[in-house]
Amino acid sequence: MADKVQENSEDSHLTQSCSIQSKRKRKSERELTILKKELAKNLLWTRESIKEMKELYGAQLKMTEQQIYKWWWDQTRKRSKKQGSRLINKAEKENDTDLVDPALLVSFQ
Repeated sequence: MADKVQENSEDSHLTQSCSIQSKRKRKSERELTILKKELAKNLLWTRESIKEMKELYGAQLKMTEQQIYKWWWDQTRKRSKKQGSRLINKAEKENDTDLVDPALLVSFQ
């Protein structure tokens, strides 16, 4: 009987913790347009620039400063990966391994 009580309390704890987490919400087209426009203006975002952006766009950006920062972080990672692969492709085409660390070329082949 004590085991069943413990199981029930564990189940209710799991249910409560799952209900606290909200489902992932996609950014609206308007939010993406704003974020992309700001990224085109300035590639380096600081805490102050994110706060200014939040104040400037207010109700149009229904995101926290942390969410805005995370979006920017993800975009810069994507950009750096693309630029890295472009550089490797360019080096392979030109047969110029001075542009890229040879260890990188081996790992991509």
